[in-house]
Amino acid sequence: MPLLDTLGYQEIKQYLAGDIELLEAKELTILHTRQFAKRQRIWFRADPQIEWFDADSPNLLEIVWQRVQEFRTTIYM
Repeated sequence: MPLLDTLGYQEIKQYLAGDIELLEAKELTILHTRQFAKRQRIWFRADPQIEWFDADSPNLLEIVWQRVQEFRTTIYM
């Protein structure tokens, strides 16, 4: 089952098989999750169609809403 090869499962399977300790399974899960997130960030940055917003902007909601309205206008014209 492919689901059992997702993040965290492989490490827990190793722990349950007695191959590694629980602490090591947790540490490996964290490491592999960070590696996966980094690969995602790199992949998304390479896509020129993705528009990024500054999550720390005090008026983030207004900026995003304005962009959504602009997008809708271009779609329905």
